[in-house]
Amino acid sequence: MGGFRLSVDYGTSHTVAVLAEPGGRTRPLLFDGSPLLPSTVAAHDGHLLTGAEALRAARTTPAATEPNPKRRITDGDVLLGGRSYPVTALIAATFRTVSDEARRVAGHRPALTVTHPAGWGASRRGVLAAAVASAGYDTAAYVPEPVAAARFFTARSGVPVGAHLVVYDLGAGTCDVAVLRRTGDGFDVVGVGGLDDVGGLDLDAVVVDVLGRAVGATGEWRRLLAGDRPRDRHALWQEAREAKEALSRRASALVHVLGRDLPVSREDFEAASRPVLDRTVALTGQVIASAGLTNTDVSAVYLVGGASRVPLVATLLHRATGIAPTVLDQPELVVAEGAVLGTGPARAETPPPDENPTPDPRPAPPPKPPAPAPAPAPAPPAASLFDFTPPPGLVARSQLGAGVAVVLFLLPIAITLIPGLRTAVMNDLLRTELGLDPPGDVIAVFSPWLLCLLVQQLTPNGSGKSRVRVDDESITVVRGDKPEKYLWEHVNSFGTEKDRLVLHALSPAPGGSGFVPKKLVLGDPAWLPSGGRGFAAVVERRSGGRFRPL
Repeated sequence: MGGFRLSVDYGTSHTVAVLAEPGGRTRPLLFDGSPLLPSTVAAHDGHLLTGAEALRAARTTPAATEPNPKRRITDGDVLLGGRSYPVTALIAATFRTVSDEARRVAGHRPALTVTHPAGWGASRRGVLAAAVASAGYDTAAYVPEPVAAARFFTARSGVPVGAHLVVYDLGAGTCDVAVLRRTGDGFDVVGVGGLDDVGGLDLDAVVVDVLGRAVGATGEWRRLLAGDRPRDRHALWQEAREAKEALSRRASALVHVLGRDLPVSREDFEAASRPVLDRTVALTGQVIASAGLTNTDVSAVYLVGGASRVPLVATLLHRATGIAPTVLDQPELVVAEGAVLGTGPARAETPPPDENPTPDPRPAPPPKPPAPAPAPAPAPPAASLFDFTPPPGLVARSQLGAGVAVVLFLLPIAITLIPGLRTAVMNDLLRTELGLDPPGDVIAVFSPWLLCLLVQQLTPNGSGKSRVRVDDESITVVRGDKPEKYLWEHVNSFGTEKDRLVLHALSPAPGGSGFVPKKLVLGDPAWLPSGGRGFAAVVERRSGGRFRPL
């Protein structure tokens, strides 16, 4: 097998695949420049299209498209364009796309690990296994999604043996909550629950409902919702999804509908989405109780799934549990990253598929995850999400270890001695309700001796008083020239050019269709340290997201 390992998190809306190299370095596979492969499948001329091709086909032939095959996993067959297809064929088409890309990158087909909801019984797991086998994998390892997520977070910050943690997974189509106990060789799932009718798609519907109230119950609006104009209806839901994602970063968003631009405020969106999210918070409490625990027994709450970045999610969970949830910039990638961390090339276990899969009357007890086989130590997860070869002459993120020590030494001194920095930090910690802003404010410290920029994020999210530690693995920077959009860049390497600080990063492409490399020039010569002294700067959303000297 050559030591390569592949993990696949097959989701309702998107599929994520992460490849681990023999040396332990991991990276997501990219599809049309994005780590998120749409799970949509479309039938065309007797063939099944996947990913971006399927999305394009959906605009013209929506009746021949299934946007969320995972939601149909118990249906047996799916009708596409007048022809019936086994649901396993739809799922297999996506896995085949992933397998082909992995083979292209690795040079051969890597060993495979597949994740699944912890609450899935034997029937649904059997359908998934049959689809994976149909895609050409006779053997594969299977890991519950919350176990994979726990592995990822544990690799970033250790969880002591015996501790309990909650994984809250709000994806496109479902909400799954699990309570796990840390053991000597991994995690045991001690509580699990899910909602099959709550997810990011339902939050998209909330945006559409808000727009409907603004437009009014006109005949044109009713015809649009009824599907009389398929292309326009598809465009409406696409605009709604983009508005939902934008509202996670700013206070309002514009949606083009019926020939005009309508504003949607975060306040209106949160008020309308509150009943939906309240159900997920109630589920979290029920799962904790079902494990025989109380909130005080839980060490951490981890948020995964794309919809979990909605600011109200962290706020409501914090209020209900008293625990400030932890969320990353790319929560969609957590499960796949964690799955590949805990696997080795020799492990392969395949559950036997049922002969006649039927819906489970109730979820079967989750399988105990296999003990990880010995494998080379993986690279730090934060450095593996987006990684490409740095340009010559620049210091890559792998060289930041020494920078951490310098920062940990300098930062307390700077906070103590510099009044402006001390005031800014204390205001942030004590007054800002950071649960309303998942990415949070950021402290950036530059070391002239190491020629590197270490950007530290105050964590966990939630009220300022709870955010007492910094996460030195979150290396991100806010775009200063687009303060109204609060775009985040994933920094790969740093350096200086003509006395200016330069960062090479991956930036979200226009329209959210992937990531593109960018070169960012921050600051001017007056900002750079002189005389062998470092400087600190605070990035505040309240000041427009711009770096500024203190």
